[in-house]
Amino acid sequence: MHWKIKIILVTALAALTGGCISPTSEPEFRPVIEVAELHDLMALTTPIALIDVRPEAEYLKGHLPEAVNLWRTDLEADTLYGGMALGRELFEQKLSDLGFSAEHRFVIYDDRGGVEASRVYWMLKRCGLDGMQLLKGGLQAWDGAIAAGPFKAVRADFVFPGRERPEMDLDYATFENLRRHPGVRLIDSRSEAEFSGVELKSGAFAAGHIPGAAHMCYSNCVDYAPVPFLKETAALEALYAPLASREDTVIVYCHSGVRSAYVWFVLSELLNYPHVYNYDGSWTEWSYFQTTADKISRIDK
Repeated sequence: MHWKIKIILVTALAALTGGCISPTSEPEFRPVIEVAELHDLMALTTPIALIDVRPEAEYLKGHLPEAVNLWRTDLEADTLYGGMALGRELFEQKLSDLGFSAEHRFVIYDDRGGVEASRVYWMLKRCGLDGMQLLKGGLQAWDGAIAAGPFKAVRADFVFPGRERPEMDLDYATFENLRRHPGVRLIDSRSEAEFSGVELKSGAFAAGHIPGAAHMCYSNCVDYAPVPFLKETAALEALYAPLASREDTVIVYCHSGVRSAYVWFVLSELLNYPHVYNYDGSWTEWSYFQTTADKISRIDK
């Protein structure tokens, strides 16, 4: 039995599973869908939830037909330090407003190589959905019709079909409990300037990195030609193998959980690392609690 089950603060962590799980009958389900496959899917009667994860102004200029828009600010919970992902109930309300039901097949895209789309993928899986996919190459790879303006959806009743997976996320207290233990590998997916403390991004309460973290900028995962998207599996394997093995517990963080969700997607969904966590609060939350003893004391109450 993996040692972390004995020390973790959330009992749901004992339910960890690895690899990709699909609720459909497709035995070779992949978390990435090719453009040609999406064309084929759109020709069927399968209801598709196309989610465009870009700023609204960019979305309105042009998007995939019948795609709806979700940007970072639409997905943030109300916290003292910002950037945290919506909880399950509020996310269900958001998806209901967009006209989705659990019968929809979710395809998510952006124009940043999948960085923004992978955060939505992670949020959906954490809340209990399976079977969603990122569009390979995103908007830049799309060779079909483009629609402008908003897509007017009819409100539906979305309820996540599966159990919530709190084991996919770490709050501050759980993170602090885990990160010092042997067998835990901590990966900082921010830029070198952020990691070294040269750059202090807006929202952070200090500069630098969490002690013990290895650095691997998320952008190293991206192949920029012919359009930005994730590198091939072998290249990604070579990138992360020196940092962590599949026997390790791997925690990834960034500034506010977006870039780290991208690395989580690489490790968990593409490389099948079985014990990967995205620390959603990331540097923003950690630096918030570290800067004031009073703030830290609230965790212990």
